Amino acid sequence: FDFEIIYTAYGDDELTDEQRQTVNDDVSNILMAMRLLENNALGKAGTRGYGRVRFHLAEPIWLLREDYQTGGERFLASRKALDEQSLQLLGGFTKAYHFPVNATTNG
Repeated sequence: FDFEIIYTAYGDDELTDEQRQTVNDDVSNILMAMRLLENNALGKAGTRGYGRVRFHLAEPIWLLREDYQTGGERFLASRKALDEQSLQLLGGFTKAYHFPVNATTNG
């Protein structure tokens, strides 16, 4: 099944260093939880292979307030359907993702 995670960090146009670190820590924790789930199963009979989960992830898209206000390129990219070639397995997802330093970058 398909799903989407939307993580929202509220603040001014630019987050403080402390807020940015909190966002980065939260994203790392979400990825760790997904890895733990892949190593387990949903529901019962997991030892028989039922309920196994495998995540296929796309590159994150960081949206800022201006993206919602203008409907710009990043906002439009976030609304597009993904093709399977753009996805990668969570196990190979070793890159750390960090919230953009300023409102003009896309991390």
